[in-house]
Amino acid sequence: MAHINCPKCGKEVGIKEEGCPKCNDPFMSNSCGASNTTIIIVIAIVVIIGLIALTCAGL
Repeated sequence: MAHINCPKCGKEVGIKEEGCPKCNDPFMSNSCGASNTTIIIVIAIVVIIGLIALTCAGL
């Protein structure tokens, strides 16, 4: 399993952890900040816009 360092105390913590067991800092395990739900919503919006564009183009 991959590890990251706690931003508060520097302890090595598994990336799936929701917080640091040493200092109890509740950091996010997803380092880029985008949740799976956000990514799915963005993809759905792009697909809908693409379908609207195809409909307007007459294809």
